[in-house]
Amino acid sequence: MADTVKRLMEYYGPQSKIVIWAHNNHIGDARATSMRSKGLLNIDQIIQEEYADEDIPDRFWLF
Repeated sequence: MADTVKRLMEYYGPQSKIVIWAHNNHIGDARATSMRSKGLLNIDQIIQEEYADEDIPDRFWLF
């Protein structure tokens, strides 16, 4: 999923916008969950780390 987001961002350019619809465990920061102890990552953490120097707008979480 993260690879697809990266490809879309590269294709559409830095001014593009993207919406990611994901299940609860795939969003948020995996470091703040039990996933951390298992060495797992999720889409939000990967995107945050990949684009750390860029302005990433607000993210919305619905549970």
